[in-house]
Parts: sequence; structure tokens; C-alpha cells
Amino acid sequence: MVQEKSFCTNCGAALDKGTKFCGSCGQKLSESAASSVATPAPAASTSQGVSAEQLVGIIPAVSRKKGFISVEAFNIVVTERRMIFAIMTTEMIKEEAKKAGKKGGLAGIFNAVTAGYSLYKRYLDMPPEAALKENPQNFFVDLNRIKKVKVKEGRNMTQGIGIPRYEDSHLEIETAGEKYKFTVPHNFIGTAREVVSKAGL
Repeated sequence: MVQEKSFCTNCGAALDKGTKFCGSCGQKLSESAASSVATPAPAASTSQGVSAEQLVGIIPAVSRKKGFISVEAFNIVVTERRMIFAIMTTEMIKEEAKKAGKKGGLAGIFNAVTAGYSLYKRYLDMPPEAALKENPQNFFVDLNRIKKVKVKEGRNMTQGIGIPRYEDSHLEIETAGEKYKFTVPHNFIGTAREVVSKAGL
């Protein structure tokens, strides 16, 4: 038995059935603004008695420092069991930009420029295990190993004058033996909060 799960294609947040607007980013929903994923019902199980892994949501386009000058970016695929950190490679972003640019016009140019922010959509209908195996650099953290999660929104530095500019927003994840700190794009900070909350963290 399967049930339809919908996600906002603008920010990746999970949607309640029948909703007309995304509760995270405010996007008006239509057939083009929501992506439905058929997933096994929570009560369903495999022949080995292990429950199928359910998607909770995706935290898009987070980044962290790697060494002194390098930065690596991830989409975090959150299930009811674990967080899967799916790396965004330069090749993936270029391919996404190439696809977006084919749409033509100003919309195509805009989509190509912001391709890195839309890569998360590929995981809406990809099984979690496939997302993990997509790249050797991908890794996961079991939710039961996580001691603390902190989502911190950056302060608006413009004080209402001109185009808003924000300090970096952060997602911090602490396990028994490690700490992970990511920068979150301001437009996805609401999504990060919602997904963390839905995962029970």
C-alpha cells in the first residue's frame, strides 16, 4: 500500500494534504508548484520485517568550510531514520544549469544562475539509499546518534533600509562524537526549521 507525499518544489518542505500554500516559504501551490512522491505507508514493512524508510523533508543547499579556503555544499535528505548528506559537485551544478538554460529567455537565464538552489528537487523522488550511493563523498548520520540540533537565523543587518542583507544562518548538528556546522541560505532557513521539527529533533 502506498500513499502520496507532496513537497514544495520551491523550498522542498513537506506539504499537508489539501494545502494551497507552502507553510514554509508561502509559495502558492498548483500542479507545477508541488511535487508528489508515492511512498510506502508507515505501517508497511518488507518481508524481513524492516519498515520502509520514509522521507521527512530536504534541507537544501547548505555549505561548510573544507580546509582553509575550500567550501563544500550539500543537500540534506532527512528521513525518519537518518540524515543523508548528499554533496553538490561542480559537475552536478553545471549539468543542472545546462538543463535550466535550455528553457530560454530571462527565466532560463535566472534558472541557470540559481541552479545550485534547485538541485535538491532530484531527491524528492529518489529512494534515500540511492541518494546515499549517488556519490562516494555522501554520508549519513543516524537520528538516534544526534544529541542536539540548533537552527540559528542570521540577523537582518539593513534595519529596514534598502534591500535586506542578512548575517549567515546556521545549522549545527551534534552527535556523541562529532559536531557539524553548516551555513544555510536565508531563504531556506524556514525549511530547515520545519524539517528538523518534523524529524523530532
